[in-house]
Amino acid sequence: MLYDRLAGRPLEHEHITGAVVRLPERHGIAAPLNRAVLALLRALNHSLQHDVGTREIAG
Repeated sequence: MLYDRLAGRPLEHEHITGAVVRLPERHGIAAPLNRAVLALLRALNHSLQHDVGTREIAG
C-alpha cells in the first residue's frame, strides 16, 4: 500500500484490511482496531484522490 500511495495510485485497503474487519464480524467478533485502521485508510485514499484531481486542475 505504501508504494501505491507514493505512486499516486488508489490503495487496495478494501481488499486487504476490509477482509480483516468483515470476516470476524460474520462470526460475531468485533475488530475495533482493524475497523479504525480501515477508516483511516479510507480517509487517506479519499485525500489521495482529491489531491490528484486538484493537481490536474492546477497543472
